[in-house]
Amino acid sequence: MIRPEDSTTYLAILGEGRNEGRIAEARRWLLRQGPKRFGEPDATTLATLEAILDLDRLETLSEGIVDFDIQDWDGLLSRPSFERVLNALQMVKRSTTYQAILQDGRTEGRIAEARRLLLRQGTKRFGEPDATTVATLEAIQDLDRLEALGKRILDFDIQDWDGLLGTS
Repeated sequence: MIRPEDSTTYLAILGEGRNEGRIAEARRWLLRQGPKRFGEPDATTLATLEAILDLDRLETLSEGIVDFDIQDWDGLLSRPSFERVLNALQMVKRSTTYQAILQDGRTEGRIAEARRLLLRQGTKRFGEPDATTVATLEAIQDLDRLEALGKRILDFDIQDWDGLLGTS
């Protein structure tokens, strides 16, 4: 039986909700701390903050709260250092090191998802895997191997986990 928390739609909506929650909290953080530094925000400042839907921008603005070179809300929202931070972030994201780490993360994500799908399909087809089977699958770090197992699971001659993994 598929639990609601396992469905792709559920997880996508949950992720979207988490992102919205993070954005709301980052905005609240600014609106709690900002008045202590700059006084109460006017209506234009409030509207500007409400219009910001980018979490990275809100987090960068929150760093500006503790930048004592910034003297007021206008300085926080339009400061050149904000642009410098964004430009630096863009440069970092274009760096080969960043791209290599990002690619490693993507590969790890693909491996984890292939393993997860294999476990789901195998559980539906063969029943719950035992601890040894789970450990065997967890030990596979080769995406091609996991994808090959994904094709093998469709072979009707294979009747159990051992047959799938070639451990019988």
